[in-house]
Amino acid sequence: MLALVLSFLVVLYLIVPDAIFRFVFKWFVPLRTLVPAKPETIYRAVVLASIPFVITMVLVWYAPLFTCWPFPVEGASQQRRADYKIVTAALYSDAQFNKYDSSGEFWPAFTRCSRRQARLLVWFYVAVCGEGLLFGFLSTNYGKYQHYGLYNILAEGLLLPNISEWHLLLTPFVFPNKEATVSADILCTDESLYNGEVKQYFLDGSKISGLILVKPRRYDRRSYLADLDKGLKPDKTKYWKDIPSAKLYLFADRILNINLNYVPHESLPGPVKSFIAASIGNSRISITLKSGTPQKPSD
Repeated sequence: MLALVLSFLVVLYLIVPDAIFRFVFKWFVPLRTLVPAKPETIYRAVVLASIPFVITMVLVWYAPLFTCWPFPVEGASQQRRADYKIVTAALYSDAQFNKYDSSGEFWPAFTRCSRRQARLLVWFYVAVCGEGLLFGFLSTNYGKYQHYGLYNILAEGLLLPNISEWHLLLTPFVFPNKEATVSADILCTDESLYNGEVKQYFLDGSKISGLILVKPRRYDRRSYLADLDKGLKPDKTKYWKDIPSAKLYLFADRILNINLNYVPHESLPGPVKSFIAASIGNSRISITLKSGTPQKPSD
C-alpha cells in the first residue's frame, strides 16, 4: 500500500508539475524532446519542481489566505502532525491500519490530510505555471541578459537544456538584436549547393525534418567547372543564381552539411556552442558555424 501511495505522490509532485512547466514554457520557445530515463532529465525535473514547491510550502504554512483556502481544515500544527503520523503509520503497517481503523481515527485523519494535500497541490501547480512564465520570459531575453553571472548560471543549468538545440542554431534567439538574420549555405546529397536566409524550420521529435529558405539561390557548379576546364579563372561568386521563388523548402534527408552565418553578429556564445555540440553531435547532418559577414562559397 505504501509503495502505491508513494508512486501516486511522485506522479502528483514530480511528473505532473514537469508536464505543466513544459506546457507553459513552450508558449515562448520550442522545447527539446527529453528522455525521461536519463539521470540528467530526472535531476532537472526535481530541481525545477523543488523551487515552486518550497515557495508553496512556506505560503501554505504561514500566509493567511493560503493556509485556509481552498479546502480549509480545522486544527493547529499539532493536529496536522498527528494526522500525518496516523496516516503514515497506517499505510506502512496493516496492524497499525487495523488499530487506527477500529478506533475511528484513520479516516478522519486521512480526510484532513487529503484536503491539506489538495490545497498544497492547487497552489503548487499555480506556482509551477508562474515558474514556466518566468523561465519563458528569461529565455526569450537570453541575448540581453547572458552577460550577467547569476543569469548565465541559471541559463546553462536550466534554461538552455530545455530549449530545442535547433531553435538555438537556426534563429537569432541568443542575440540581443532579434532582427539579425541566419544565413545558411546548404550542401545536399546530390552535391547541389543552396544559399538563403533561414525563415522557418520543422522538427520530427528531436530531429529536424526540413527548413525553409527565403531569398534562395543555387550555385551553378556545373558552369563553374566547365569554365575551369576551358582554362578560365572564373569569379566563384558570380555563379550564384537566384531561384525564382519567394521560399525554398529543403527536406532534411537531402541535406549533408549546413554552414551558418549570424549577421551582423560574430558568433554564437560559448555556452550555447558547447550545448549544441553535445546535443547534435550524433546528427547525420554536419553543422559548421561561421562568423561575421557571409563568406564566399567554395567549389
